[in-house]
Amino acid sequence: MGRRRALFVREGGTVPGGRRWADAANAAEHQLRVQLAKRVNELIAEQRVTQTRIAMMLDIAQPHVSELTNYKLDRFTSARLLRFLTLLDRDIDIVIRRKGRGRMTGLIRVHLT
Repeated sequence: MGRRRALFVREGGTVPGGRRWADAANAAEHQLRVQLAKRVNELIAEQRVTQTRIAMMLDIAQPHVSELTNYKLDRFTSARLLRFLTLLDRDIDIVIRRKGRGRMTGLIRVHLT
């Protein structure tokens, strides 16, 4: 079994001085997309094939593969990145549970195995 890594995204919250994050939801979503793209890119690198072949596997245009591998993620939603993971032969489990004590907000964790 591979090494397990946990990546975290905190939703909501304040910055020092008590100011709310201007766009906490978008920041959390962006961080989540980066984490998912990191795993997708690791799997792409393991394939050792051309971007054209990856584009066919993911049913996207080759320039979009280039954007993905360069972390230009504006066109990729979390759901789309999750779909890419399934197309790259990965299962995805989503677990929802009560937040831990001592935290004001919940976390989004991506466990990479």
